[in-house]
Amino acid sequence: MDFLDKLVLPQSAEHIQLINYLMIVIFFLFIPYIGILFVSSILSLVYRRRGLKESNPVYVKYASAIIKIPTINKSVGVILGIVPFLTIAFMISQIMHGTSTFILEFLLAAFLLGTAGVILIYTYRYTLDFEGIDQKFKEKLNDEETDEDIKRTSIGNYNLSNKSGLWGVLSLAAALWLLITATTMAINPSLWTADSIYVLTSWKVMVYFFQFLALSAALTGAALLFAFFYWEGGMKVDRELGVLIQKTGLHLTFWGALALPLLMLFSLFSLNTNFLSGGVFTFSVIALVLLLLTYIFVYGIIKDKNIKLSGPVFFLILFTAFALIIKDQMAMSNATEHNAVVMDAQFQQYLLSIRGDRGTAEVNGKEIFDVRCSSCHRFDQRLVGPSYKDVLPKYEGKADQLVGFILNPDKVNPEFPPMPNPGLKPNEAKAVAEYIMQAYKK
Repeated sequence: MDFLDKLVLPQSAEHIQLINYLMIVIFFLFIPYIGILFVSSILSLVYRRRGLKESNPVYVKYASAIIKIPTINKSVGVILGIVPFLTIAFMISQIMHGTSTFILEFLLAAFLLGTAGVILIYTYRYTLDFEGIDQKFKEKLNDEETDEDIKRTSIGNYNLSNKSGLWGVLSLAAALWLLITATTMAINPSLWTADSIYVLTSWKVMVYFFQFLALSAALTGAALLFAFFYWEGGMKVDRELGVLIQKTGLHLTFWGALALPLLMLFSLFSLNTNFLSGGVFTFSVIALVLLLLTYIFVYGIIKDKNIKLSGPVFFLILFTAFALIIKDQMAMSNATEHNAVVMDAQFQQYLLSIRGDRGTAEVNGKEIFDVRCSSCHRFDQRLVGPSYKDVLPKYEGKADQLVGFILNPDKVNPEFPPMPNPGLKPNEAKAVAEYIMQAYKK
């Protein structure tokens, strides 16, 4: 996606850090909403078909009631369901600029499919509203000609409802898979150079997708209990419908929350150990503690029949989602730190060019190499670090990556100790990189 890449401006380290913070906010608004929309749409489709097949009006009412929870109005769907797809695409394109991955293609496809999915699901929701109005007309009108018109309209609305609901769920599922693939790639640099099919079917992507499903199931169940039995004293519903909502809400919350710890563990195992940090583990533990409290409150609802505990359950699951989002953003920040240093160096050069500071003092790359680097590195033999003839070929035509590594080295080869940070300025690192590449090619 060259046109998206061209929209990316040079970023300083501070700007990149700000983007990471903004992504936490965007994901916190987006993930709970889109997860509830996705799971409630599936539930609505399943129960509607069962209700029509078994002539069970309770199931039909349930299908209509639960889809109305996330589809409050069209503005919410646009702001929380569509705009975040595009916002996340631009933010990740900033962070991953220059990495030559499939991430931008995945994100753009996710935006297009996600937009279609949200629109189709909202169409499905409004067809259910029309069915209710249609039924009232049938009860009040006896005119045969009018009845025929209503019948034809009902059939068309029924077909539209089935198609829009099914295709909406499928489109949203594909969009979420692509979005999770892109974010998983950002967290795992080992996938940056992999084949697109391999990445899409990677076990790491599957782990994060199932973690999203488990979180979404728990959020949806808690949201149903919260909306129908807690918010503003609860809604007035038929007894049979209330029992069904409570049953499915508790099951979704319990089983979703129960599956999350195992999936969180697998997601941690999927990360490169170099990108694990105290913050990643801290927020993982916070999420586990919040889930433990969720189990206690859910048990209270089941044992004591205290449905008012659905309020704390909903907020506990919401804060669990927040903790997991922060954990994953920290892992992404750690994984893209090297690329951030490269972009910061490019940003400093960009500032120099627009300020006209081209007359600054020359920096001698050979002198810096002799003082800072020669004690550990040689061009044709191993010392403390590997020989340059072994490692420099991978940096041919990738000067910025070499500069980024010098500015912020990390452990690459297990045969050697990690390279200490030489503490160079961006222009000094660039001079060293130019010198060693020139000397290597001679």
